[in-house]
Amino acid sequence: MANKEAYKQISESKKIIKDVMQANLTEIADEIIRQVMVNFRKYSDAYKLNAIKNINPPGLLAYRKELLSALAVVASDAIKQARKEVPRAKSVRLEEKIETIMLGEFEDLPVALRKRILAQSDLLVDTQLADLEKAIYFQYASDVGDPVTEAHLQVDMEEKAYAYIEGTSVETGAGLIGAEMVNEARSAFFFDDEVLNEIVAFEFVNGDPVSLICQSLAGLVFDKNDPMIGAYTPPLHFNCKSYIVPILSLDKGMKIEKFTPRSIEGKSNADILKSIQFAETIKHCSCCAENFNSF
Repeated sequence: MANKEAYKQISESKKIIKDVMQANLTEIADEIIRQVMVNFRKYSDAYKLNAIKNINPPGLLAYRKELLSALAVVASDAIKQARKEVPRAKSVRLEEKIETIMLGEFEDLPVALRKRILAQSDLLVDTQLADLEKAIYFQYASDVGDPVTEAHLQVDMEEKAYAYIEGTSVETGAGLIGAEMVNEARSAFFFDDEVLNEIVAFEFVNGDPVSLICQSLAGLVFDKNDPMIGAYTPPLHFNCKSYIVPILSLDKGMKIEKFTPRSIEGKSNADILKSIQFAETIKHCSCCAENFNSF
């Protein structure tokens, strides 16, 4: 049941975060385009390219707060589920609460996780805004050089903006940051010293692995102090649904292995490692894969 719940949380987190992203980005795009059109009407033909200058996108503060709240809820729910998986440590307080301006779930999260969420949400919003502005402004510059009606110009910018907002970049980013939040929150609980004392080992879980790395690691039971935990803790690729679960006692026949990819028939070790799109040293949030060539 715990495994099903963790998988469900990863899947649901993507929808929660994507909805927040798309709703806020749509409002921001509409206002950017409105300001551009005001400038377009104001400037003479010789200066119409300047219409995209000095645009002040509104709604960024509201977007940051709403995204932060969504990420905090995802992380908090993941910790609540993790507590159920280690019953003897379910009442452990991870860290002393720190006074914060944020409301709701955020203040109950561990300090390190809060900092991580803040950094990720800021990076995500800044990256998405830059990509959204680029989409709109490039379309404007392309259209304004030719005879074009106001209606045509506005529709073209809207289509370009909405294509970005509803496209794979935002969807992929929502899935990645959701999976990261669930896994990082679970790890924040499991690797607390007091909680870790109740754990013997961990299992890498993916009920239907698609990537080579997750096929290689699925079902592997590894020591709780294995030095490679950071390197192979999921998510390991975009749309990764893997996670780790605690083993409180070893069942008969259960064997602890080194936390390293196992061989797959017909596949080389290099092929397996190539399927890792991001590892511990480069894992961070993004709204689109294009921003991460190292993946």
